[in-house]
Amino acid sequence: PPPATAPARSAPTAVSAASPTRPAPTPSTPAAPAAVAAAADAGDDDTAARLLRLWSEVLGVDEIGLDDDFFELGGNSLVAVQLIAQVRKVAGVKLPMRTLFDASTVRDMVANVEKARAAKPARNAAGIPKVARGDG
Repeated sequence: PPPATAPARSAPTAVSAASPTRPAPTPSTPAAPAAVAAAADAGDDDTAARLLRLWSEVLGVDEIGLDDDFFELGGNSLVAVQLIAQVRKVAGVKLPMRTLFDASTVRDMVANVEKARAAKPARNAAGIPKVARGDG
């Protein structure tokens, strides 16, 4: 008689972003130095460098350029949720999920982070937003 259970199959552990023109990514934690050096082109050097590292970590891709597309690098909606949550921690701004779908490069994300920072209301030392009062 056949055994009561079949041997377990191992499930894939990573999503591959391989294509005919791009080899499968290899996981890494820090972004490659060349990618971080390229951050100078994107506006706020520190923000761009942080986002390049973050994208590299979340996507498991060694080298990411400022104009690489999140979805072409293997990103999907689940990874997008992780990325947006990490951006909130690292950059201190809450970007709507839609921003990644509308503008899906690191360069675009740097611009969106800078725009969100500029739009944040000023806060006093206690962290309470300043509110304009009427003379009424």
